[in-house]
Amino acid sequence: MKSENVFDEIEKLKFHIGLLSRELLDAKKQPISSLVVGLDWSEADLDTAHGIFEEYESILFEKEKISWTDFAKSFEEKLGVTNPQLEAVVLAFCRDTRYVEICQAYARSFGSEVTADLKSILFEY
Repeated sequence: MKSENVFDEIEKLKFHIGLLSRELLDAKKQPISSLVVGLDWSEADLDTAHGIFEEYESILFEKEKISWTDFAKSFEEKLGVTNPQLEAVVLAFCRDTRYVEICQAYARSFGSEVTADLKSILFEY
């Protein structure tokens, strides 16, 4: 098989897996899996996200002031996550009951400007 055909086949398989994943994964029941597929993350990317949450969770637990701009910047620089995508990341981790305190603190940081989805995690968890 020619290398062009191999790359075409790989792209087709990635497309098929993406379709199947979106059809079979329930974002409410498997929020992290849905997030990983939706953002096309690798296992290393997921580990990086955990690392960011752990870093900021330790800041929160030490009662230090968190720079939410730096939090967002960490996700953007390390994972290419934009601000709108960051909301999805926070929601997925909170719905998976991971880093709930940091997710809720992030939602509270918006004050009265918080989105309905982020506001919901303040009361659900």
